Amino acid sequence: MANYCATARSNYFKVKDLEKFKKEMQDYAVEVVERDGLVALMSDDPDGAGWNFYVYDEESDDYIDNSAEEIIAPHLADGWVCVLQETGSEKLRYLIGYALAFNNKGEAVSVNLDDIYQMVQDKGMGEVTTASY
Repeated sequence: MANYCATARSNYFKVKDLEKFKKEMQDYAVEVVERDGLVALMSDDPDGAGWNFYVYDEESDDYIDNSAEEIIAPHLADGWVCVLQETGSEKLRYLIGYALAFNNKGEAVSVNLDDIYQMVQDKGMGEVTTASY
């Protein structure tokens, strides 16, 4: 049995309050990288699971999975967009890749590698199987 292993990072973006943002990110498996007044996030999950914005809740004795968008968007400076990208695989059984972009106004778009199959169908290009087994 193979494990899923991912790599994930963001673009560089501007936040309203750097110290407040860094403090909140301490709760999650991410590294905050600073450059030229901007920040980027790098996944720092010890199991290589990509983006994990979950926290342990002692009261329920369970993990709560939080939305990255809900956590990060309030920190974004006006006019800036955060793009989270992740690529991963479970050996060669399947490959995944996606990107999520959002701002602090609640606007978001996303793309996924698997979107290619729908695009092929929409164009009527012919028969296609998935790149997995």
